[in-house]
Amino acid sequence: MDGKPAVLIVDYGSSKTIISLELGNHRAYAQNTVSTSKGSGWTGAGVSAKATLTVGPFTWRDRRVVVMDLHELSISLGQKVDGLLGMDFLSEFNLVILDSKHHKLILER
Repeated sequence: MDGKPAVLIVDYGSSKTIISLELGNHRAYAQNTVSTSKGSGWTGAGVSAKATLTVGPFTWRDRRVVVMDLHELSISLGQKVDGLLGMDFLSEFNLVILDSKHHKLILER
């Protein structure tokens, strides 16, 4: 977001893409409170916002995401996490391959 690199987790269990407070403009959408409770087990309250994400050569423009505090998730994983790529993002592709050995995400439309 804003041309800054980010650490994003692929989360097939999440229906929505979630980004951290640091990446999202959470103040502008404070009235649009949402909560997450299904999927990966990560739960919490956030706000709905529009964001543009670029992952490799693909740009996902002006899409609704959930903006929430991911500080506790970062602590539990032992590294800073900027967001979760949910099924709303992943379903845009015909093929999604997660190469965990080489730490690569392969996306094809």
